[in-house]
Amino acid sequence: MWFSNNQADTVYCDRNSDNASAILADLDLRFVGFPEEADLVWMRKGYIRQFGNLKEYQLLNHVPGERAMTNKGHLTRHLKKPDQEPPDGISLDEFYPETYCLYMGGDRDAFFAQLPPQDVRDNLWILKPAYLSRGEGIHILWQFDQLKSDLQNPDQNLSILEPGGKYVIQKYIQNPFLLQGFKSEIRIYWLIACLDPLLVLVYKEGTTRLTTQPFQLEEFDNPLVHIANSYQQKQHPDYESFRLKWSFSELESYITLELKLADPGFIEDQLKAQIKKILRYVVHSAINTLTRKPPQGLFFGLFGADLILDDTLRPWLTEVQKGPGLSHSDPVKKQVIPPMLQEAARIVLEVQQRKRKGASLAKLDSVDGYEWMINMA
Repeated sequence: MWFSNNQADTVYCDRNSDNASAILADLDLRFVGFPEEADLVWMRKGYIRQFGNLKEYQLLNHVPGERAMTNKGHLTRHLKKPDQEPPDGISLDEFYPETYCLYMGGDRDAFFAQLPPQDVRDNLWILKPAYLSRGEGIHILWQFDQLKSDLQNPDQNLSILEPGGKYVIQKYIQNPFLLQGFKSEIRIYWLIACLDPLLVLVYKEGTTRLTTQPFQLEEFDNPLVHIANSYQQKQHPDYESFRLKWSFSELESYITLELKLADPGFIEDQLKAQIKKILRYVVHSAINTLTRKPPQGLFFGLFGADLILDDTLRPWLTEVQKGPGLSHSDPVKKQVIPPMLQEAARIVLEVQQRKRKGASLAKLDSVDGYEWMINMA
């Protein structure tokens, strides 16, 4: 069992963190009213001003350089850095769809240069705002004249882009693995528990999100077909009547027992091993930015990673989330989110206490449901 102080650790949650506060309330923690009073500060908004104000061993639930991963444009630029020697021997084109940052001249020119002379319907790309989440601002395109016009005339009336917005465009995965005919997306939860030394773990359980309408590739303008994000799917008038979350065990049974597309143990032995490689690549590509930090304070981050399986069961990374949804009203998330977050809190509090005592971080007693991805201790 991990060692703790004689008195309960203190935690501050801002007013935007009701889900986190409710989950952390089940731990042996004492809530305080101001961030400067807390051992662990948890904030959804306004956290940037805390970066330079933390005490020596005070914990904050954000990594100062996390935008290197959570902004789609920054993620793309870091992943595409030339001459990288990432761990595990995995290559970028094995897990990240071809992607261009349209706000960068070289990338923008390269995107238009690779297009065929004539637009064809099976050359599908997905346009995403680099700075937004929840599936907002997304367009699926196979015709590009209007996009080119918007980019060339940003001060005129725009049809596709938002004024001043930064966008990435990514090759659309046209052969998604379907769950009973519906498109789906896997959400993985993972934790950067410490920056110095770098400690990164992934939680053993995740969730699978489905769309409310069956997959029809050519329904390009229908987010209920193409975007599995819950925020988009809630637009369906009968949203509450759908069962839109599967557990990993249900996904495993569907793949291995019902469809017999893989041997039992597929998720544990193959899929999770591949996802760990992908996330190590992500961290490795952004390492120089991630590990820059103010002189005081301890920084950690709880992240989501969204991946789509194609019909060969290969996972494709679509984005990294800095604030993975902690709501847990549905039965699947109720089994995953509270224990995941509570263990993350125990882990980072143990890191804090070991640092105070000068103890080794090579092994943490709090690690149970999490699995190591990187341990530089």
